[in-house]
Amino acid sequence: DLRPNARLVETELAGWLKVSRTPLREALARLASDGLVETRRRGWVVREHTAREIGEIHEVRAALEGVAALLACQRASDAQIQEIVDFHHAQNRAKLEMPASDYLVEYNDAFHEAVVAAAGNERLRDFIRRNREFFFTYRIARLYSEKEARASLNGHDDVVDALVHRDGERAERAMRQHILEARDVIISKLF
Repeated sequence: DLRPNARLVETELAGWLKVSRTPLREALARLASDGLVETRRRGWVVREHTAREIGEIHEVRAALEGVAALLACQRASDAQIQEIVDFHHAQNRAKLEMPASDYLVEYNDAFHEAVVAAAGNERLRDFIRRNREFFFTYRIARLYSEKEARASLNGHDDVVDALVHRDGERAERAMRQHILEARDVIISKLF
């Protein structure tokens, strides 16, 4: 919820989160090791990523989630594939009833998590989860136009179709393309 370069005052954060300062300091150190906050002038600030870093993060994400889509085609049960299809169809109905920006982040996260879970590789799932903080956030979603938000959600169509047909190479390509298109929109909005 905090913007890049926002100053993080420990006493304020501790009060807001209702925790003591010791676990808060430990959490800030962990966030710093993850590259999400940094120290500046004897205090903490939310780290602002460069366009290059955002591009690199999305390239890694495209590679990891592309492999997850490929593995999901090979390993997912019919029930898991059907669950993804049903979830996707429910999203398609929802997008007729409300602006895409109202549900874009939740749906996008749930869709990608379902594909990653269907891959059946816990180590891959862990790598993807550990980097999720860098992905798609509410702040970024608010920058999307309605047309861009709908195009992003429609990017899932090809992934779902490839999953249904168990076409791993196409699923991998579609997932990579979807994520790299998101990268391009995000970079154009932030820089």
